[in-house]
Amino acid sequence: MFDVITIPFYLAFDKKQIFLPEIEITLDIIGNLITLVFSLDVLLGFRKAYLNEQTGSEVRDPKLIAIKYLKSHFFVDLISAIPFEMFTQNTFLRLLPLLKLVRLKQLKRIVTYLQMDNKSRTRIRILYLALRLIIINHWVACGLYKLTHSNWLFLEEVN
Repeated sequence: MFDVITIPFYLAFDKKQIFLPEIEITLDIIGNLITLVFSLDVLLGFRKAYLNEQTGSEVRDPKLIAIKYLKSHFFVDLISAIPFEMFTQNTFLRLLPLLKLVRLKQLKRIVTYLQMDNKSRTRIRILYLALRLIIINHWVACGLYKLTHSNWLFLEEVN
């Protein structure tokens, strides 16, 4: 959720002009910690045992775990863990951090594994849909601000 709010905000505003230096440093530390956690998740993904649905047994063989992980969630996890902020010197490349928003797929995966009754699951789905609506409104507001208060990201290089 941190990236969902901060990435569009950073694209629309210059954080150095808005935040005090202490707050900017704190936000950078939080962002780096989140990236570190997702990086560790990629590494641990190669070691997480899984349940073989056909036999019902737990698979602990590192080679089989790695193959399954590479075929399933590896690329989403990898994109989520790359610190794109390091490559955003070019105006066009400032959009790369938006790729980190694929982390939202993790949230859906977590909700899937929770043991709940249908009523609770329905409530979480409604909350999830409401949250997505709020996030989309946030992105649109940041984008409209950027469009109305400056030349758009791609046009800044031309001028």
